[in-house]
Amino acid sequence: MADENQEEMQQQMEATNGDEQQTTEETTATAQQLTEEEKEAMMDDEDDDDTEDDRKLFVGGLSWETTPKELREYFEKFGEVTNCTLKTDYVTKKSRGFGFVCFGAPETVDKVLVKKDTHKLHGRNIDPKKATPRPKKIFVGKLDPAVVEDDVKEYFSQFGEVEKMEFPFDKSKEQRRAFCFVEFKRMSGLKKCLEATIHKIKGQEVDVKKATPPQPS
Repeated sequence: MADENQEEMQQQMEATNGDEQQTTEETTATAQQLTEEEKEAMMDDEDDDDTEDDRKLFVGGLSWETTPKELREYFEKFGEVTNCTLKTDYVTKKSRGFGFVCFGAPETVDKVLVKKDTHKLHGRNIDPKKATPRPKKIFVGKLDPAVVEDDVKEYFSQFGEVEKMEFPFDKSKEQRRAFCFVEFKRMSGLKKCLEATIHKIKGQEVDVKKATPPQPS
């Protein structure tokens, strides 16, 4: 069982490495001025409303004294702010120096980013960036390569709208590999899928797990 789990993990890593390398590089480039904690925090928003993804900013470099009210008031100069949160330490409850701002319209995000190098709050240069959308992808193992893609999509669509699917191909065997990736459009679809304990496609039970993001080399 341990060997099987290790093999599945390796399959995830190998398959995602190529097609997600560009996304990983882009994220690294945009966050290169941030601390490791802040890089992780760009995806550390516990709010489940992923309809905000295209309207949300991650704001780093904040003064410890900055309050949510002051953060909101600053960004309201660019447009309507629907939500504003500062991330705090779980123990001390003090600001961790970054937060999230969500606007009423996606266009407001662009207005903020156009003036990227001119944002100051409490005498400090602050660093707003587009928040990184949380991954909504699952790994589907023990999948019969003979199962057609439409059947896979039909099955997982019962949990939520499917954004895209990936079916790695084994060139040496000239057939699909025995696993695939399914990405949902909404986080609610991912959660409903993972809540189910048994998954069967065309009568065959498959393994479903949250996809493991590629690790930096």
